[in-house]
Amino acid sequence: MRSSAAISAVAEPDDQNTRGKSDSSPTLDARERTRVGFVVSKAVGNAVVRHRVARQLRHLMRDRLPALPPGTMVVIRALPPAAAATSAELGRDIDKAARKLRLPVPGDLAGGGDHSPTDPA
Repeated sequence: MRSSAAISAVAEPDDQNTRGKSDSSPTLDARERTRVGFVVSKAVGNAVVRHRVARQLRHLMRDRLPALPPGTMVVIRALPPAAAATSAELGRDIDKAARKLRLPVPGDLAGGGDHSPTDPA
C-alpha cells in the first residue's frame, strides 16, 4: 500500500478570523458557491501525466462537492507520487486530508469512524 503522500490540501480560513484559527469549517460566505482548485506542477510529470492527474482529481472532487459547506474554498496540490497513484488511492488521500481539515467526507457515518476499514491507523 502506498503512503498517503500523493496529495496535500489547503482550505482557506474564514474572513472573520484574522489569526487563521477557527472552530468551524473553513467557509467564506454561505451564499457563495463551493470552489475547488488544483495545483499540478511539472514535478508530477510531463503534460500528459499532469492532465491525467488533474482529471482524476476533478472527477473525485465532483462526488465530494455536495458534502462541503457552501462557500468552502479548497486547493488540492498534487505531489509527485500522484502520478503513479490509482484513483482509489487519490480518493483515500483526499478523504484523509478532508478529515484532517474537519471537512465532511461522503461515506463517513454520522456517529464517527475517522478511519476507513483498510486504514491501518
